[in-house]
Amino acid sequence: DDVLRRWNPDDWARLHSDVPTPRVRVAAVPGSGEDDLVTELTALGGSARSGRIEYVRDTASIRDTDDVRDVPCAVVLLVLDASAFAGRTELAVLDTASRGAARVVCALTGIDRFHRWRDVLDADRALLHGRDRPLDVTILPVATTLAARGRDMGGDAGHVLALESGIVDLHETLAAAV
Repeated sequence: DDVLRRWNPDDWARLHSDVPTPRVRVAAVPGSGEDDLVTELTALGGSARSGRIEYVRDTASIRDTDDVRDVPCAVVLLVLDASAFAGRTELAVLDTASRGAARVVCALTGIDRFHRWRDVLDADRALLHGRDRPLDVTILPVATTLAARGRDMGGDAGHVLALESGIVDLHETLAAAV
């Protein structure tokens, strides 16, 4: 216990704290870039005092298992791909993952690779806001490859790339939501 407290005080404090780490359920159609997005968001995690968030992968929205459903999450991060408009599959993933969630934040990934991502963003926003079941939904465009490049670069230039990629805005939105 003393060694952990000395070498990793943030995790020691989390271990002995009554306050649980806030969790975000990540839901996506396979291939939409959720792995890279979670990697970049986790890299921005910081310490327990500055807003560490645990990201829980929602495999139950794709498969018929309920393992992830047992983990309470008030916020859902729905990952959408900028190469195609959201459709029935994405809406089914959203419906499954958002049960019991108070807030849905969507990340439109791949905006650095697809020049018509703004058209996709507008169509997805109209689709999600025009649904029967009202949800508090926010959609943010993110370029995960740009965020990774900025993280690798470091310094002021890396920070500017991270800001331009949209990953910082997404992380702040999720931190505020949880």
